[in-house]
Amino acid sequence: MTSTFAKNIIKNYKSIIDRLYKDGLILRHNELSYKNENNECKLEYYTKNEHSNVLYDSSIRSMDLYDSLFKHNQFNIEFKDGSLILFQCLISKDVITKQRIIFIKPFLNDYNDDDMYDDSWESYQNADNASNLLNFPLIIRADYNSDEFKSDHPVSHLTLSNIASCRIPVVANISFGRFVEFILHQIFNRYDIDLVKPNYARSIRDYEEKMVHISWK
Repeated sequence: MTSTFAKNIIKNYKSIIDRLYKDGLILRHNELSYKNENNECKLEYYTKNEHSNVLYDSSIRSMDLYDSLFKHNQFNIEFKDGSLILFQCLISKDVITKQRIIFIKPFLNDYNDDDMYDDSWESYQNADNASNLLNFPLIIRADYNSDEFKSDHPVSHLTLSNIASCRIPVVANISFGRFVEFILHQIFNRYDIDLVKPNYARSIRDYEEKMVHISWK
């Protein structure tokens, strides 16, 4: 039986997907699936399979990581520029105990030409201007683990470009809606889209709050 909390996350997820389609920002998506095991509920993209393990391969190049995820449909959302979002969370007794959200942008040059939005990432990378691409993906990962007790592992943190030691403290677990809003603001320069974005309980430690960290009101 799916928990009420999980149902609310799925409902919120669907409303965000609908809004992104309405604004012409995404090409496709995969629905959230849930699995109940040992009194826990796991939410993730329903297409997830063994190919998602590439995320834990520290020897793979970032572009190869992206290509593998893209090729094997291992994501929740594909934006018009080919960027991907992956979302997973584990719920126990209607509380999130673990969560991971990953954003991967396959190239760093701007993608603001309206004409480009007629094409998918696959057609764009084969176009005449493909030589202008900088094959250097941007990776942003938000992690949350309520059982994390190590002093150098904030319970909620942000990691950039898969740098293992990069753990920027975050004031609280970032909801899916707030993370998507962050990407819309900082990557796509879109501030005109209102999304439902639940807030979760603060998890930042006192000494982490004295560091440079991420917060919001």
